[in-house]
Amino acid sequence: SAKKIENMGRAYYPWPGLFLIIDTMRIKIELPEAHMQRLKTELKSGSLVQIDSNTCAILCDDGYVVPSIFQPEGKKRLSNSDFLSGYRHLIKKQ
Repeated sequence: SAKKIENMGRAYYPWPGLFLIIDTMRIKIELPEAHMQRLKTELKSGSLVQIDSNTCAILCDDGYVVPSIFQPEGKKRLSNSDFLSGYRHLIKKQ
């Protein structure tokens, strides 16, 4: 659930952190809050989706979480909007 992931984000910050694996790419995420709002989509939980022009989120069963920071393995930390711009190929269409 989104709330469980939010709680894990607080518990595991800064170490060891939370990780998301998309298309064999390991991405460390930091997330300050969960949004308990459902998105009308047929995508499965764990998918990255664009929720507005500058923001992407991770779908959960009961809502979605919006990471503030993404850090692909071996790369620098990126804000949500910078990650969306540079890694658009990982974002699923709703």
